[in-house]
Amino acid sequence: MRMNMRWIQIFSILVLFMHVTACVKTDPKENLPKAKETTLALYLTSLEAHDFVMKQESKFLFVDVRTQGEVSKGTPSTADANVPIQKLVQRTAVLNTEFASTIEAELTKKGLTAGSRIILICRQGNRSAFATNVLAKAGVQNVHHVIDGMEGWKKNGLPTK
Repeated sequence: MRMNMRWIQIFSILVLFMHVTACVKTDPKENLPKAKETTLALYLTSLEAHDFVMKQESKFLFVDVRTQGEVSKGTPSTADANVPIQKLVQRTAVLNTEFASTIEAELTKKGLTAGSRIILICRQGNRSAFATNVLAKAGVQNVHHVIDGMEGWKKNGLPTK
């Protein structure tokens, strides 16, 4: 009888431990893969980006950096522009050398400056990280990228157009 009580206590402690550890939420921005890290270290999840966009009205620029073909299958309904970070040249993806200047033009068109917040999104968060680093090298410092990309956006049921 005494042995059974001991096993019940051990089992109860294990169940409690599993319950507590299952309730702990981890921050998706911790332990990012290298491909999603940026020199600016300004990260948003799709949910955070959506919340920010809904609260800030027009004080930012939200850009989808995927190809036009990808964007035609759906982009955030709140995105301001599509400026691909890569262009296809003879079926090979190459850097869009006009990326930074096009972003600058989009900022101007919206009445913003290079100091305004820019949010970048791609499919999974890799190209938007790369695009963030391109803008950082060009001197733009307030660039956030959506680490879970359109995959996270769609998974969370956020609006697309």
